[in-house]
Amino acid sequence: GFRIRYVAQYCSTPDSPLHGSISSQTGGHVNSVVRWACDRGYRLIGNGTATCRRTPLGYHAWDSPVPACQAVSCGPPKAPINGGVLTADYSVGTRVSYFCNDGYRLSSKELTSAICQPDGTWSNHNKIPRCSVVVCPSIGSFSLEHGRWRIVNGSHYEYRTRIVFTCDPGYYRLGPAHIQCLSNGVWSWKNERPHCQVISCGELPSPPNGKKIGTQMTFSATAIFTCDAGFMLVGSAVRECLSSGLWSGTETRCLAGHCGIPEGIVNGQVIGENFGYRDTVVYQCLPGYRLIGSSVRICLQDNQWSGQLPICIPISCGHPGSPIYGRTVGNGFNLNDVVSFVCNRGYEMEGPARAQCQANRQWSHPPPTCKVVNCSDPGIPANSIRQSKIEHGNFTFGTVVFYDCNPGYYLFGSPVLTCQPTGQWDKPLPECIVIDCGHPGSPPNGVLSGDKFTFGSTVRYSCLGGRQLKGESSRTCQLNGMWSAPMPFCSGDIAGSCGDPGIPSQGSREQTDFRIRSKVFFTCSEGYELIGSSERMCFPNGTWSGTHPFCKPVQCGNPGTPSNGRVFRLDGTTFSHSVIYSCMDGYLLTGATTRLCQANGTWSGLQPNCTMINCGDPGVPASGLRYGEDFTIGQNISFQCQPGYRMEEDGSPVRMCTQNGTWSGTMLTCTAVTCAAPPAISSGVLQGSDFEWGSSVSYSCSPGYELSFPAVLTCVANGTWSGMLPQCLPKFCGDPGTPVGGFREGRSFIYQSEVSFTCSPPLILVGTATRLCESDGTWSGTQPRCIEPTKTSCDNPGTPRYGSLNRTYGFKVGSVVSFQCHPGHLLQGSSSRTCQPDLTWSGIQPECIPHACKQPESPLHVDVVGMDLPGFGYTLVYSCQHGYFLAGGSEHRVCKSDGTWTGKMPACRAGEKKKPVKPVTGTPSPKLHVPDDVFAPNYIWKGSYNYRGRKQPMTLSITSFNSTTGRVNVSLSNGNLELLLSGVYKTSEARLMLLMYQVNYVNQGTQLKDSAVSPAKIMDDSWTMDGFVSAEPDGSSYVFQGFIQGKDYGQFGLQRLGLNTSESQNSPPPQLGTNSSSVAIAILVPFFALIFTGFGFYLYKQRTTPKTQYTGCSVHENNNGQAAFENPMYNTNTKAVEGKAVRFDPNLNTVCTMV
Repeated sequence: GFRIRYVAQYCSTPDSPLHGSISSQTGGHVNSVVRWACDRGYRLIGNGTATCRRTPLGYHAWDSPVPACQAVSCGPPKAPINGGVLTADYSVGTRVSYFCNDGYRLSSKELTSAICQPDGTWSNHNKIPRCSVVVCPSIGSFSLEHGRWRIVNGSHYEYRTRIVFTCDPGYYRLGPAHIQCLSNGVWSWKNERPHCQVISCGELPSPPNGKKIGTQMTFSATAIFTCDAGFMLVGSAVRECLSSGLWSGTETRCLAGHCGIPEGIVNGQVIGENFGYRDTVVYQCLPGYRLIGSSVRICLQDNQWSGQLPICIPISCGHPGSPIYGRTVGNGFNLNDVVSFVCNRGYEMEGPARAQCQANRQWSHPPPTCKVVNCSDPGIPANSIRQSKIEHGNFTFGTVVFYDCNPGYYLFGSPVLTCQPTGQWDKPLPECIVIDCGHPGSPPNGVLSGDKFTFGSTVRYSCLGGRQLKGESSRTCQLNGMWSAPMPFCSGDIAGSCGDPGIPSQGSREQTDFRIRSKVFFTCSEGYELIGSSERMCFPNGTWSGTHPFCKPVQCGNPGTPSNGRVFRLDGTTFSHSVIYSCMDGYLLTGATTRLCQANGTWSGLQPNCTMINCGDPGVPASGLRYGEDFTIGQNISFQCQPGYRMEEDGSPVRMCTQNGTWSGTMLTCTAVTCAAPPAISSGVLQGSDFEWGSSVSYSCSPGYELSFPAVLTCVANGTWSGMLPQCLPKFCGDPGTPVGGFREGRSFIYQSEVSFTCSPPLILVGTATRLCESDGTWSGTQPRCIEPTKTSCDNPGTPRYGSLNRTYGFKVGSVVSFQCHPGHLLQGSSSRTCQPDLTWSGIQPECIPHACKQPESPLHVDVVGMDLPGFGYTLVYSCQHGYFLAGGSEHRVCKSDGTWTGKMPACRAGEKKKPVKPVTGTPSPKLHVPDDVFAPNYIWKGSYNYRGRKQPMTLSITSFNSTTGRVNVSLSNGNLELLLSGVYKTSEARLMLLMYQVNYVNQGTQLKDSAVSPAKIMDDSWTMDGFVSAEPDGSSYVFQGFIQGKDYGQFGLQRLGLNTSESQNSPPPQLGTNSSSVAIAILVPFFALIFTGFGFYLYKQRTTPKTQYTGCSVHENNNGQAAFENPMYNTNTKAVEGKAVRFDPNLNTVCTMV
């Protein structure tokens, strides 16, 4: 076939590129040109033109391929700092938007978007917009009264700037602790603003028989205490409200007398309840101790107790000495201690084996005498010789006696005897047995003459039938137990033969042919030894060769005697004979009792032993003592109970080791001595619930009664109470008197007695008509008077010397008179007095006292007292009269060196001061009542405490609560440790101080990670918890909060959650040391703020510092929004930079720190 090929003579029109087209074409012939172009937004990739050419193959084609059109891109735009870009792609016509991160915003003048242009550039010419940080409004105008704020993160109120609020020492914060600038340009505190509220320490009560000066109870307030005449102040005279919410110093008490409570003595007691001038107290020591020094001390005029404080030292008898050849056992030489005496081995005691230290410091017995033990003369066996070294003719302990036998005798038993500590010889006397050669035997056809075979004996031989005796005719028993010559024999019956040589006893013979040259053979039975010739030949002369044999029994020799034992032989010590062993009294045989002499010349088995019978350790009774350590037979061991325990009747105080190796009697039982409940006293309460030996109880009286004497009863060893039983006597109010012109009904002046008063007509009674003797020993009401019915005004109160009286309003009821002092004098007493409805003047009549300080202003309705306070100087103390309250100014003013006064003039207003309703740290709520049994048993308190600035979980369980005495016992767990604490809950103050008395490990074997909280460390730090109980606002629960007194410890807060379910259910107990519940945490939030403020200030003030020059400090309080108070004890003009910690006189226990 054929193929047709068609070739065009021109170039056909080329294709258009995607997103493009042919812009021009000159034709299709050779050298024609075609041009391509891309759509808007696309650019050409490849050649934009092509020329038509003729190929070598003869056809026409374009010399370039069709190009491609690629979309034009502007590329990713740059994002602004702290911002970003929002877009899908970057092609022509695409719009991008700019945004800022949280806390930043675009400037209003900036473009927020851009468009990609066909030329591949963005419409904003790459000008990047700026993101400016968001700024919150300035809080420069915000003032935190009694506090401060500071920026801790960021600056210029920009986004995320953090501001922290802190309160001054003595104030606690309410509201947010910090705020932050949010991304929307507002602060995070919303509508809540922080504010600082002054810390209150709660009201301090006035001590009985004393007064308290000062009504303020907020931070830096001071309270000054004084005692009534005849009473002495014990504790702190001045107490300051600290930033911790607690009062400084110690509880103030006013004690009767001038010398105060005398110092106590260790291991003793002070007897006496009156401590006034010429009163005496007597010191007594506890049983077992004696007094060194004077037992009586007298209260002297200088308010000091006479003499020196005596001491109680243990009654000691000293070392009792040791007996010669003995020793003393025991290292206690004090009263009632017992020592034992022991003699050395080989010595016996003459005298008591024990001695006890008595109250007269003498031992009940002197040391005994230890005499050496003597053994009796052991004797001399027959046919024996004895050798020994004896002293003074006595066989004393350790003496050794040697025995030997005379010639011809051998010794059976022990040749050596030793005198033992028991006075017995360790072995029995040996015996000397004569040497026996045994039967010598008789030859056949021979005759033996002699019947003694012992040493030295001689036997003779002869033959029968005319036979001739061959050999020695006599034999002698020798020392070696052998006969002196061989046994002879008799000649034979016929010629050419020898006589019958015989058969040895216990032996045998072979051959019976006795002809010449014939032989005979001999052997011995087992256990016998052949002595002589075992083979003999008949000689031609008719005699036998060798020596006549005999069979000697094997000798086993002396078997020996065990110590403290005996050996008995039944017949001898040769083969087949036996010996029997036994022990002396008090010894036990160990081993075989019989031994047999064997064929090999040895005794069967081993020699037995005799060991002393031992009953073993009898033990020591629980809570008892044992005397004696010898547990062998015949020895006695005695027992007694420790002090505070008594012996039960079914036990044996003395037990003896018996022959069968057991102890006689039964083990002693000691039970703790417990006294019966002490007797009750009328109108009295028993203090103490432990009635075991050594425990003490005391009594307290009901209100209105007092003890006849301070009594302490102690449970003694015989189960009775020592000491005298006191009485509770009603308090005596004294004679209330009778008004002039009146009468009195009632003659009893003791507690709860009532007296009534009337006046003779026409006089009328003013004052209290009926008065009751109250529990504090004072009469209720005021002293009545009888006055004329026409009298309507008070008498002239009088003008103080060096002063003046302002009587502008007269002396009618309700009128007020005021007093002033002349220059150079200070007013003491009431600055003004009011005529009362009973026609008596209020307050006390003033005096004008000379003084160098200038006369300060004297406001009305104020009582003034002047006093010299150590560390402060002369101080005027102001108090508002009854019916008035301090509305401003200073309660105390101190005279300065320039004659001026610190503080400001006080202002007293009529009415009662409003007390704050909201409870604050350390102040029980005045609205919500805290029940007296808030610490009822089995309640769980959970919360946390601060240790080294970090919170630690805490669980406190109430183990017991005495509603009568307020005694609270608790266990406190914090993970690894359990602390046992005890204290007395003061319901009047809602206050509890817990003192630690024991520390236990909760998880045995668990090591504490922090050595600072080890038991020893805690005990050394005198670890205590002191805090107050408050009711929650909704009354649902109670919180217990305060401070832990111990190094590195701080504030604690606990909430009562409910009863301990583990006490009543079988559910597993909760894990110790876990985090407290969210409820407890919510309760504790207000206290956490004090950790870095109040507690830090508290620690700062408690540090020990040297005394420095007083600089003073000031504090301001806005209590009612109307007045400012100043602390009058300090100079308010002192510069802040001069503030120092100052510790004043220790009697004041006051610390002043610059605020």
